[in-house]
Amino acid sequence: MEISLIKKMAWLIPTCELFHLWQQAGMPVKVLRCDNGGENYTLRKRLRSSDWKLNVQFQFTARATPQQNSPVEKKFDTLAGRGDSMMNAANLSLHERCKLFKEAFQTATLLDGLVLITKNGEKKTRFEHWNGVIPKFAYHLRTWGEAGVVTLRDIKKSKINDKGVTCMFVGYDLEHAGDCYRMYNPKTSRCHITRDIKWLNRMYFKNSRFYNTEDLISLKAGKSDKNKENSKKIK
Repeated sequence: MEISLIKKMAWLIPTCELFHLWQQAGMPVKVLRCDNGGENYTLRKRLRSSDWKLNVQFQFTARATPQQNSPVEKKFDTLAGRGDSMMNAANLSLHERCKLFKEAFQTATLLDGLVLITKNGEKKTRFEHWNGVIPKFAYHLRTWGEAGVVTLRDIKKSKINDKGVTCMFVGYDLEHAGDCYRMYNPKTSRCHITRDIKWLNRMYFKNSRFYNTEDLISLKAGKSDKNKENSKKIK
């Protein structure tokens, strides 16, 4: 019982640390709106304790009234829908979805930060409104689920062995350069953070409709005739 409670509240300290870092960077959290869950009252108590001394104003919504926090609730549903669409386009099986849904939702959230919105008369991305900077990965975007050959340093190379392994692009790493990607190897269920990638310009998992990344781009542009032709070829 005690171990499960510790695991349930393990997010408290990282959240307090994040709020503290934002305050030091001149971007303090002023108001936090949440439901009446006991963990949120614990968070308020921890933020106001002598350890953190963060004066965050809490606004608790009434029970069973998500409309009081409707912009956030709708955004959760929107991002979840985008993550599902990304996994559909990548043709993931249910087994792979259970492994990679966090990566898909994380990437969908990062890409949402690149959407242009108007605030105080200024039209900028969400990232620019937040901290005034466009993240580096924005200049190196790739298609989620795309296949690429990753050069691995721990593989013993020879003249006849493969020089790398084919992996699947599942996200960006914000703690590295913008052209460093998170590449997932389904055979080992391991993610590699690397920039040594030879892109294959196709999706990792074959799909009669979205196998080639060019077909996916054409579909977004409203050109669907090519997809039917590729569907017959792959079958």
